[in-house]
Amino acid sequence: MAPAIFLLGQMGLFKPIQSASVICGYLLFPAEIKHIDAQIVGEEYHVFPGTTMTVCALKLRNGFIVIGESAAASPENFDAASGCRIARDNARSKIWALEGYLLRSKLSRDGCAPS
Repeated sequence: MAPAIFLLGQMGLFKPIQSASVICGYLLFPAEIKHIDAQIVGEEYHVFPGTTMTVCALKLRNGFIVIGESAAASPENFDAASGCRIARDNARSKIWALEGYLLRSKLSRDGCAPS
């Protein structure tokens, strides 16, 4: 089964689209999860002493680093493993925006950026 493809509409709602478009040889749909994960070549975590603040730094293939963070509302609710997972998910979600920017830059460079 092919992965679901979604398009963000004007009202911020996601709706499924049936197929991807090809413009100037670029396949236009959100990057697949495998592609996003393939950009990650390293990760480090830090929990600030005496706090519930967890930071995750993901190193990407090109050397760029994205940062994600998490913090529990109260120390009683803090779980280090959950903090690391949430911080990593937050960092990973930033890669989607970077990949979208990269694609738009390629389209613009090639004179194919849709308006």
